[in-house]
Amino acid sequence: MNHPPLFTTLPQEEQRYLTHLDERYHFSFQQQRQLIESACDLAMWQLGPLQKWIDEEKVEKIQGGKAKMKALVADHLIRMQQERKKAYQLPGFHSYSSSA
Repeated sequence: MNHPPLFTTLPQEEQRYLTHLDERYHFSFQQQRQLIESACDLAMWQLGPLQKWIDEEKVEKIQGGKAKMKALVADHLIRMQQERKKAYQLPGFHSYSSSA
């Protein structure tokens, strides 16, 4: 895995997990970046490690390495998109309606 700079900001355990996933599924650079950004977002939101948000069992029945890899990333990104839609109350952050 050729690590983008954001990778080094993650805890060692997250780095090891992402490296394990990449060795198993051989992600593209874009997919690596998406998973690293997801891990950073989850850490920022205090929602646990990336491993809790990746469902490897869900793709085990899929034939072919590329198909598994694509399904794994697609499933994870859908879960993250749903999470990003939730309204998080961050200290000092105020959301304003565009109709105001």
